[in-house]
Amino acid sequence: MWKQGLLIFIGGGLGSLLRFGITKITAPMQNFFPWATFSANLLGCFLFGLIAGVLLQVDTLKSEGALLLLVGFCGGLTTFSSFINESHQLLSAQSFLLLVLYNIGSLFLGMLALALGYWIAKSMF
Repeated sequence: MWKQGLLIFIGGGLGSLLRFGITKITAPMQNFFPWATFSANLLGCFLFGLIAGVLLQVDTLKSEGALLLLVGFCGGLTTFSSFINESHQLLSAQSFLLLVLYNIGSLFLGMLALALGYWIAKSMF
């Protein structure tokens, strides 16, 4: 049990570091749209699909690697709470068009990115 927790801890830390890097890179564009969370969530969805797809192909979806990469890394990279908070900020600012674009874009493109990751993983095997 402690080994699994350690793997999730390490993966989560690495995912959080990548998210921090994305936040720094997108900082100049953050004034009008929450690009950091949007980008991190889309990347996380793609990576989750790709990694889960590969792990399914090699029949190791329930492995320790899955804990490290899916639960830890992808969980540390993406964040639903930031998504909801930024949606609330757009709503409070009455930026309704950006709110709709952000929410629909995040959900639709997130699903598309996840499916793309699975498709790439499947085509590798």
